[in-house]
Amino acid sequence: LSTCLTCGAGLFASGTGATSCVKCAAGTFWTGVGANSSGLCAACAAGTFSTGGSSLCAECTTGSYATGTGLNSSGSCAACVAGSFSTGGASVCTLCQPGWYGTGSGTSACLMCSAGTYGSIGGEVVAEGNETVAWSEVGRDFRHS
Repeated sequence: LSTCLTCGAGLFASGTGATSCVKCAAGTFWTGVGANSSGLCAACAAGTFSTGGSSLCAECTTGSYATGTGLNSSGSCAACVAGSFSTGGASVCTLCQPGWYGTGSGTSACLMCSAGTYGSIGGEVVAEGNETVAWSEVGRDFRHS
């Protein structure tokens, strides 16, 4: 070689005389190039994860969330409970508002109660015909985002 190569995004080479680049650890990422320390690899934010050597963290899928940081797999994301929902990359699930309901866990949106029916509290779980079958007390622990 007539010149040394620069480590790409998600990689670093510590010290002088390195012969290869090393992947940032799972749960971290680095968007720049030429990193000279693993300390430049930043932890993935809540609602995201990486498997290592990543330039970006992947988002938890719609209908799921993750509260922790530095997570290393999609398995770290949990499904939102019935009566709540999330969009991709969520760190919390949002309760369905009064007048809206959820039909199960892991959903991306709540549904509006139809004419002739109502939902008086948030976080309602509704079966066919808008008959309330359960209400999630666990949902009370979720913050509205």
